Amino acid sequence: MREDAAFVTVLISTHNRAETLRQTVATLFTPLNLSRTDWELVVVDNGSADHTAVVCEELQAAYPHYFRYVTELRRGRCSGLNAGIAVARGEIIAITDDDVLIDSEWLPTIRKTLQNGDYIGLGGKIVPKWHCPKPKWLTTRGPYKLLDVTGEYDLGERQRDISMSTVPFGANMAFRKTAFERYGLFRTDLGAGTPILGGDTEFCRRLLQAGERLVYTPQAVVHHIVEEQQVEKETFRRRYVGFGRFSMRMQGAPPGAVRYFGVPRYLVRSLLEDALRWTFAIDPQRRVYYKFHVWQDLGEIQEAREQFRNRVPRQA
Repeated sequence: MREDAAFVTVLISTHNRAETLRQTVATLFTPLNLSRTDWELVVVDNGSADHTAVVCEELQAAYPHYFRYVTELRRGRCSGLNAGIAVARGEIIAITDDDVLIDSEWLPTIRKTLQNGDYIGLGGKIVPKWHCPKPKWLTTRGPYKLLDVTGEYDLGERQRDISMSTVPFGANMAFRKTAFERYGLFRTDLGAGTPILGGDTEFCRRLLQAGERLVYTPQAVVHHIVEEQQVEKETFRRRYVGFGRFSMRMQGAPPGAVRYFGVPRYLVRSLLEDALRWTFAIDPQRRVYYKFHVWQDLGEIQEAREQFRNRVPRQA
C-alpha cells in the first residue's frame, strides 16, 4: 500500500439479490482496482434466503485478499451497513448497493476526494440503467414530478458542496470513518426492511447539522439497474407511505396542534384537499401526482398517531 493512500472499505448490504450482487462485484474487481492493495470489499448478507451465501463464498475464494463476507440477521439495510462499519478496516467507507454497475474511476475518485480531509463525506452521481420500458405515467420533470424510485442522483457535471436539500442516496455515498465515530451509526428505525425510508439521508443531514461538509462528486459514478417491479405503482405507493412516515418522524407535529383522535387537524385537511384534487383531476400526470400524495398524507397520519400513542405522559 502506498504511504500516501487512504485505505478504503467498499461496503454493500445485500438481501436476496445473489446474481445482481455478482454483477456489481464484477464491475468493481477491475484490473485497475486489482493492481492496488489499499482497499477491501465487505459484503453483509442481511438475512438472504436465496443463494447469496454461495455467491459470496465463490467471490471470497476468487478474491481472498479483497473480499470479506459478514452476516447480519437483523433485517434492514441500515442494520446491515452498521454491521459492516463495525468490521471495516478503511479510513474511508464507500457505500453502494447490490444492483448497480460501478464505473472504473469510482474507487480512485472517492479516495482522492476524501483523503485530504476537507470533506467528511461525499455523494456521487447515480445514473439509471433501464432494463424495462419507462412507464408513460412516470413523470420525472416539471410540476408533477414524482418521488424517485430509480435511484437517480445528478447535480450536474461540476463538483459542489451538498446542502440539506441535495443530500445523496445510499447507492453512491462515502464517508471518512471518523464520521461514524463522532456522530454514531445509521438509524435502524429507518430504511429498507422498515416501513419508513430515509436512513441514508438522515445520516447526511445529521452531519450537515453538526457543521460538517459533504461534497457532490460527479466523477464518482454508478449505474443503477431499474427493473420492472421497481417502477410499478404499488412500489410508488409504498414509497410515498414510507416518505410520509419519514417526514413526520423527522419533523413531528407542531406543538399545540389541534388533534382528532391523535391526528393533527392540518393533516386531515391536507388529506381531503389532495383526495379532491386526485378525484377531479383531468390531466393524467396531475391525477397520478395527487393520488400518490394521498398515500403520503396517510403515511404522515399513521406516524403522527403512533407518536401520539407513544408519547411520554407528563410528570405530576
